[in-house]
Amino acid sequence: MARHEFPEKTKRTIAERAGGRCSFPGCDQQCWVPNSDTDKSTSVGVAAHIHAASPGGPRYDPDQSPEQRKSADNAIFLCQDHAHLIDADFSVYSAETLREWKARHEKQIAGEVEEAFALPAIEVYRQSGISIDASLPKKVTQEIIAGLVEHRIVVRNSTDYEYRRIGFKLQYPELLGRFLNIQGPAGFDGQAIFEQDNVRINVTGSGSVTLPGNDFVGSVIVEGKNMLPNDSITLDIPSLADHTGLAPPRADEGDPKYYFWIHGEVTVTLSNVLKQLKFSAPLFYDDAHRRITAGSVHASRPEHDPYITLLTF
Repeated sequence: MARHEFPEKTKRTIAERAGGRCSFPGCDQQCWVPNSDTDKSTSVGVAAHIHAASPGGPRYDPDQSPEQRKSADNAIFLCQDHAHLIDADFSVYSAETLREWKARHEKQIAGEVEEAFALPAIEVYRQSGISIDASLPKKVTQEIIAGLVEHRIVVRNSTDYEYRRIGFKLQYPELLGRFLNIQGPAGFDGQAIFEQDNVRINVTGSGSVTLPGNDFVGSVIVEGKNMLPNDSITLDIPSLADHTGLAPPRADEGDPKYYFWIHGEVTVTLSNVLKQLKFSAPLFYDDAHRRITAGSVHASRPEHDPYITLLTF
């Protein structure tokens, strides 16, 4: 049976709807490049079949008509490497997955969502239990447990966008414990930076990060790449009550309770342009009871948030 290939007009339409960029999450390669002939351009992209063009091919659908197999609805624009990958490992890359990628990519290229809706969701929980590590005494007493608090902080991509890059700084209101557990999505590639100790630690996927030396006053920077919608970065942070006077000072301006905060930057594709969006999450912290009482995530407004100093990652 003959292969049902896409007409040239359909190939061009698929490339244009994708903004000339690969639709594979995290790739975003520009697939139209200048040709040595000044009257021409060269495409290194492919209008790949979602359902195969002929029997025996990846994701072949026998119920499709020839017209459906050759239609733009059955195509996704990819760079050549990822076009080969989805067919070589088609049990992983289903037709439903490819359609989701295509729809999300085209939505990003169209810039249909306002920038404010591209900000991450930040969830903060006070853990009901605690994690124990080797830095604690061999005999863990009730008094030791009473002095330990652990917060879980989740930075979630709750949008329809893919975060090409994310970086955020967390200022914690107490003394950080000696260990910090960071979990990222599959394939997450990033690093954690502990400013006071001048330590950088690579984080891939997930891992437990053990701090050298003593408990320290904490700000932690986390930087990473490639977060799909619904992906999240989770930090489990144990802390100690401050009996040394080393805890972070309260802000001189703004509400004095705002000395627990997260702020950072995400890079997304909007209307075929990579754009950086800064965000802030100031949190009310009741230090008497060691609990968060309120907080929100919003686009950064340094002129209205004098207690926040924005970083460039």
